[in-house]
Amino acid sequence: MRSARALALVGSLIAAVAGPARAQPGALSLDQAIAEALRNSPDLGAPEDAVSAADLQRRQAAASFGLRVAPTLSSASNPGGFDTRTMGVLVGKRLTTGTDVWVSGSSSEFGGIGEPYRDRGYAVGLSQTLNGLLSRAAAAPLDVARRQVSASSRQLAEARQQLVVAVAEAFYAVVQADRLVEANARALERARTLAAAAAARAQAGLDTRLDVSRAELLAAQAEASLGDRREALADARERFDLLLGRPPTEEPVLAAEDAPVAPAPPVTEADATGAALASNGALLDARQRLVDARQEASIARWRTLPPLTLNVEYARHGFGSPFLPLFQPYNGWHISLSSSYQIDRSSQAVSVATADLAVRAAQRTAREAEQHVTAEARQAARAVARAEAAAAIQRRAFDVARAQLELARLRYERGLADNLTVVDAENSLFQAETACIAGDIERRLSRLRLARVSGTLNPEAPSW
Repeated sequence: MRSARALALVGSLIAAVAGPARAQPGALSLDQAIAEALRNSPDLGAPEDAVSAADLQRRQAAASFGLRVAPTLSSASNPGGFDTRTMGVLVGKRLTTGTDVWVSGSSSEFGGIGEPYRDRGYAVGLSQTLNGLLSRAAAAPLDVARRQVSASSRQLAEARQQLVVAVAEAFYAVVQADRLVEANARALERARTLAAAAAARAQAGLDTRLDVSRAELLAAQAEASLGDRREALADARERFDLLLGRPPTEEPVLAAEDAPVAPAPPVTEADATGAALASNGALLDARQRLVDARQEASIARWRTLPPLTLNVEYARHGFGSPFLPLFQPYNGWHISLSSSYQIDRSSQAVSVATADLAVRAAQRTAREAEQHVTAEARQAARAVARAEAAAAIQRRAFDVARAQLELARLRYERGLADNLTVVDAENSLFQAETACIAGDIERRLSRLRLARVSGTLNPEAPSW
């Protein structure tokens, strides 16, 4: 009879140390938490503002290549009746090659003695600095502004990926703390059951006072540990709420058991490194800064040469004027080349030297970024393999500890050993269960971290 009761007690204890119950209906899943954080988290405010600011700078840079319309109107009255009236309009545009093209029309009237003087005409022309055409200096500010938009967009994407990982870490921190509270509560229940059994056996003369004290000490330690676990759970929930942009008074129930595992990222070091080098935002930004520095150095060298400007114009004036022959020398095509050379070239030489220094600095930064990304990807890949192996080991250790507790209780119930072996087995089981919970959480998070490092983590994906 005593053995039957012992077996029943062991069965209930084994059921108690089984996995936690499944999540309640309507619980907050990791997908929902990430989507809420992407909508409400204050951590994305600064990167989003940076994208808007970069787009404003791009629009400002593009405005210099927009259509320019400059109307003119003037009227003046002078002594002696010499009145003048002038109207005109100039329409011009600058191309990204640095070419300035324009069309102008004007009408002038000058009153005086005799017939008033009138002139109406138009002109079409262009002007191009050949140095600017070859160096693409005119389009450089716009190109830099466009690349800054791309860089800020990549930084926003990187911030969103970081937020995904941060939310997952906070989510699983709550899950882990909640599971530890449940495990600690089960350990406390088992300790109290053991203390009650030791007290009953002591009254029957089967246990000593030392056995009772040992069991009561185990229950007291489990109760104190449970208080610490509950405090850790409250702290984890507050951090989770703040990350989601929620008031800290809310305590959502998390879908711990139904939390999806991240899709399998590249697990080999070579695959992870290749993916990271192709998509890492910081590395792409460093490479783009190197491109900008080289372009600026090229422009600085072109500026050391004498500027050669080509001017082409076709003009027709004198419409409506009785002095049309006087305008003939000024009508028709006009083509000219102009240049200037500054004797003191010290400022240009300093600009070239400064640009070369910037290129070398950008090269070093790009190499360091590539090395950092490579090391980070390799470490993340190794962390996934290590977490997978550790999780499997912890699960086996938990099974062994659970079987050890079962055997220790059977020996204790049959009088083959005192409850010291049961206390040791209880401690071993709790430690094994704690390590098993931590191993499972780390296995999930390591895959997310590798996906972020390798560039395969998509914040817009329906599952993680």
